[in-house]
Amino acid sequence: MPLPNIDGNEDEKEEIIRESLGNFSKDLNSKINIEMTKKIGLKKQNRAINLPRICFDHDRMVLILH
Repeated sequence: MPLPNIDGNEDEKEEIIRESLGNFSKDLNSKINIEMTKKIGLKKQNRAINLPRICFDHDRMVLILH
């Protein structure tokens, strides 16, 4: 994932990076949900499926797989 071109002070740069990684984890979770639902062949409304979730830990600035 390419990070945006960042200008500004360190706080602004950190906020842009946090926002970019947070958006990346949301997009990735959406893609995982769609692909896993297709592969399993179940519709979400018919049955609960435990899918892996990717979360962005803002304090440690890492992506975590649950």
